[in-house]
Amino acid sequence: MIVTNDGTHGNKVFEKIGSASKLHFLINGVNKTPDIIAPNFSVPKEDFITYIARVDRWKQQDKLIESLKIYRDKKGTEIPAFIIGHFANPDYLIELRSLIAKYQLEKVELTGPLPMAEAAWLMKHSLATLSLYHTSNLGNVFLEALSIGTPAIAVNCNDSLATIPEDCYCSLSDYDAEAICNKIIVLLNDEEKKVMISKNSKVYAESKLLSWDERVKLEIDLLKSA
Repeated sequence: MIVTNDGTHGNKVFEKIGSASKLHFLINGVNKTPDIIAPNFSVPKEDFITYIARVDRWKQQDKLIESLKIYRDKKGTEIPAFIIGHFANPDYLIELRSLIAKYQLEKVELTGPLPMAEAAWLMKHSLATLSLYHTSNLGNVFLEALSIGTPAIAVNCNDSLATIPEDCYCSLSDYDAEAICNKIIVLLNDEEKKVMISKNSKVYAESKLLSWDERVKLEIDLLKSA
């Protein structure tokens, strides 16, 4: 049996089944040489934040918006943010837009879906990217952030990031908006820490993560040898 390790504990399902078969618990691949193209819209010269995911309630983009409001209240200025992804939940999208208007945040942009190369460019050039899912945060975007070297702010919910060293990302204990804001402030003020996380994440990705071609070949080889 081949199960993707995306942090949702497929190995535990396998154990409950009690199969005599061998389990291959494989993490997804990454684009180790991704196409990176600047988007065709204006990008601020100052530091900015990205959150790349389908815009849906369980992805919790609202937590980023709450943290940006706290940041503005603390610092007296906004930090720009791009929330990038398909609008999967129209009602949630309305809520996010209402929240942005309520807090009078002028530098938060809901871009909708972008070409992969443009999303990769924005991630690569951002101060940090976020993964705030309430089920598992070992998703493709998190893995791509490790490979690119952009610090990812994420929660190890349900032990989904148990296999990732904590010095490779900015770990949150929960989804508290002020804690998210404080992680952003640390990255802004501590260039050495930011560089260290970036270096550690790239070293980890290079040594532990497969390219998609390698990942696909591994799965095909396992199927052929079964």
